[in-house]
Amino acid sequence: DTIHGIAHSVQSFGAHVGAIHRMRGGYESDRWRLMVHDRKTGMTQNLTEAFDRHVDAITWARDGKSLYFTAADEGQESTFVVPAAGGSVKLVLKGTFGDLQAIAGGRVLVATQASFTFPAEVVRFNVDGTGLSRITTLNDSFLSGFGLKPGESVAYTGAEGRAVQAWIVKPSDFDPARKYPLLVLIHGGPQGGWNDAWSYRWNPQVFANAGYVVFMPNPRGSIGWGQEFVDDVTGDWGGRAYE
Repeated sequence: DTIHGIAHSVQSFGAHVGAIHRMRGGYESDRWRLMVHDRKTGMTQNLTEAFDRHVDAITWARDGKSLYFTAADEGQESTFVVPAAGGSVKLVLKGTFGDLQAIAGGRVLVATQASFTFPAEVVRFNVDGTGLSRITTLNDSFLSGFGLKPGESVAYTGAEGRAVQAWIVKPSDFDPARKYPLLVLIHGGPQGGWNDAWSYRWNPQVFANAGYVVFMPNPRGSIGWGQEFVDDVTGDWGGRAYE
């Protein structure tokens, strides 16, 4: 019973336990923080209080001096690193990653990566963010004949002058000289988000290649633009999120 409250993704390193944790009881969309508990001293430290993003997958560096993690950030699930003793969070690599593990004596990270154009495949990259390469290519031959187009990130002004991000996915045979019907996909939650990732439920490529231009907004309530943006939908559904 080391970290009280709602915690998961527990990873141990020697006497230290890392986990992600929510501070506000009874609120299912509170920000996940990265916590480290020292079993010898009984002290627990919040490593990401100043990092206004939801932490997801975590893994210890092989020397135990830092932790790598993924976090929802502006329509992706990028990889970051933070010192285990506390300090600034640093970006390692942008993209949509998960299932992090450190290998090769801690010099390399293995993860899964996905996007709008391919389901999760296993990749590797150096801990400084260089050398990204694929380990698996299980879906490449099947998907190669579809010519799927990547998502295009756009931004527009929403309520109170706040910028709102959205993804656009077009048919593989898109012709800019033609007009297309627009199909808007609204993500559930409403606290959640459309990330540049493969969906097994609401896959925009299915709709795009049925002849639509697909518009996927991340309005107020979406995760990846700070907790205030998430909280702003509470008690205001039908309000600012609709602008």
